[in-house]
Amino acid sequence: MSTGMKSGAGSVTAGLRGLLGLGLVGLGLAGCVMTGSAPRSMPALNGALTLSAPSGFCLDTEGSRADSSQAFAIFGTCAAISGVAAGPAARQPAVLTATVRADASLSQPLDKSTAMLEKFFRSAPGRAALARDGKSASVKVLSVRAAPGLFAMKLRDTSASTGTPVAQDYWRGVIDVRGYLVSISVLPVLSAPVGDADQRALLVEFAQQIAQQNKAGSAPTAAASK
Repeated sequence: MSTGMKSGAGSVTAGLRGLLGLGLVGLGLAGCVMTGSAPRSMPALNGALTLSAPSGFCLDTEGSRADSSQAFAIFGTCAAISGVAAGPAARQPAVLTATVRADASLSQPLDKSTAMLEKFFRSAPGRAALARDGKSASVKVLSVRAAPGLFAMKLRDTSASTGTPVAQDYWRGVIDVRGYLVSISVLPVLSAPVGDADQRALLVEFAQQIAQQNKAGSAPTAAASK
């Protein structure tokens, strides 16, 4: 894989901007997109990783995309995606996203990179990368929580969303999976609000699912949701 982010702080932040820009800028969030069964996972980076969601969530195959250098996966509740109510119910009625790029990695472990990550995400370029409309003024970092295996942020994004209306306040995280940075998010649906603690718990479950799917060594623990 590329080590472009390992050459210094400038390349690290450039890689982060590319990683974050894959998903939420101009994102068309899914509603009911198909009938029948729906997959729960998607191969990424030519099969180097697999992006998957917790029980009760299924892949929106129309909204997701992947090639050899990057991937973006969007998951909704299986009932919404497949149009079939049978099967395990999702923990919360939210939209989940995961993004990864082949050149997005860190020069040191994630748990030792929290100060750099927080500085970047609170900066104007970092907030612009997080915003759906690409404008730094649209995003405010409300809080940051760093736990083993997961760097998590509560964000407020006032830019418009397309597709399924989602809440302005949501949780987003960064995990390190076998040397690749993966950005994940939990976006509550406006019509079915999700409490803050439940959002964090779902973010941790999402991170654990991806780590376990890829047999990563440092899966976040339940303590990360506290």
